[in-house]
Amino acid sequence: MPIKLGELLVKENLISPQQLQEALTYQKQHGGKLGYNLVKLGFVKDEEITGLLSRQYGVPAINLARFEIDSTVIKLVPAETAQKYQIIPLSRAGANLTIAMVDPTNVFAMDDIKFRPATTSSRSSRRKPPSWIPSTGTTAPLIPCNSRK
Repeated sequence: MPIKLGELLVKENLISPQQLQEALTYQKQHGGKLGYNLVKLGFVKDEEITGLLSRQYGVPAINLARFEIDSTVIKLVPAETAQKYQIIPLSRAGANLTIAMVDPTNVFAMDDIKFRPATTSSRSSRRKPPSWIPSTGTTAPLIPCNSRK
């Protein structure tokens, strides 16, 4: 069974057990994803969560603010699929499509799109103009992935 994000953050001494409990209480009251709430409460930086996810899943991390996105690549994934799985196509090299996604463990997205995950911070994802992102309303970390299309 995979270790939960909160447990990983405590194990890595990025947050205290008390901060985890406070964030879980906040999550019960206000909803949202734990990682986002931990950042919102100021307990951990977005980039720290991204780095942890990158190490945990053995995938590379990227900063979307420094990533040039080809506008023609965005059209390779239908908007409804991008919104459903909270993904953003980033680049294409031959048969490989690199995408950013919120949850690298989403097996349904993996089955539909056939990719391997990587990670980036939600803060860097928000630095891009809104016109390049399908409207998802997400503030969770995005995960770039390689897909064979």
